[in-house]
Amino acid sequence: GRDELALLGHTFNGMADSLQEKIVRLQEQNDLMEQELDVASGVQRLIYPDMKQDKNFNYASYCKSLTKVSGDYFDIVRLDRNRTGVIIVDVTGHGVPAALVTMVLKEVFNRAAHIYDDPAELIRHLNSEIIGLLSKNEIVMGVYFTGIYILFDGKKSLSYCNAGHDPGILVNSKTGEVSTLVRSGSPLGVLVEMNKSYATETLP
Repeated sequence: GRDELALLGHTFNGMADSLQEKIVRLQEQNDLMEQELDVASGVQRLIYPDMKQDKNFNYASYCKSLTKVSGDYFDIVRLDRNRTGVIIVDVTGHGVPAALVTMVLKEVFNRAAHIYDDPAELIRHLNSEIIGLLSKNEIVMGVYFTGIYILFDGKKSLSYCNAGHDPGILVNSKTGEVSTLVRSGSPLGVLVEMNKSYATETLP
């Protein structure tokens, strides 16, 4: 009857108003989240090194994340007059969790780079340290990452350890010959026992 149709129309209007209110609230929450991700992206960019040139090297870098924040991280550290260390890391996953792990990695790496002269020893330290830190919280357990650490000794040689990362590419400027810095171990952050698989290679 007419009264039932009126009640039905009134109910639909009420549902539409409620739905519109929820949409507005979700949009406000989404806008706030986007603002926070913009801030997080800016903070993450602060962990990347200043690309200052020195007497031995010209540096260049390009990093474009799939999302506003990511698990991509690289660093360059001047150890002394002749030695320079370079690390490239890729944490599994995307977004805020992976980005936060990169910040922990930077802290651990910056402390260790000046202690370990052997790239494999530094990689073993990173593996053990990160596993120890992440295991304190079950939520972040299971996060792992690949990485390659290269130690340049002036213009004489480079030593490296590749932990499950894409091979680095070495181009001989005189001959044009291309070689790869191959993997020598498993990804980091999985098991301390994997420390045995990391080895250092040295090239002129």
